[in-house]
Amino acid sequence: MSEFVILFHKMPEKASRADHWDLMLEWEGSLVVWALESLPTNGETIRGTRLPDHRRDYLEIQGPLSGGRGTVAQWAKGRCQWLERSAHRQVVHLVAPRFSWLVTIIESEDRLATVKIESYSDGDSGSDSDGY
Repeated sequence: MSEFVILFHKMPEKASRADHWDLMLEWEGSLVVWALESLPTNGETIRGTRLPDHRRDYLEIQGPLSGGRGTVAQWAKGRCQWLERSAHRQVVHLVAPRFSWLVTIIESEDRLATVKIESYSDGDSGSDSDGY
């Protein structure tokens, strides 16, 4: 299983982008990243934007980012299992201490995405709660 992290990214005051939630999923030595418009919540579909891959260090990084890019705070961290990975559709099972989610990400050609969060239960992993 790979790792994942969800970070709250507080942007600097004059940034061109609003504060957002970064969903980061480990894949082949780096992190595949989507900036989500709102807090991931069970049963919700959230709009997001695919960002460039990030280095694995972001699994641990918290606090101010270099270059005046704002600050990040870890909201959730755990294990992820890729169930499907194609050019425009990703399905992943996320397991954290307080949730187990099935996440389906559908991307358009312009890197915009819809991210659907559903409770996942396979009998042994996590709980079905809405999050932390």
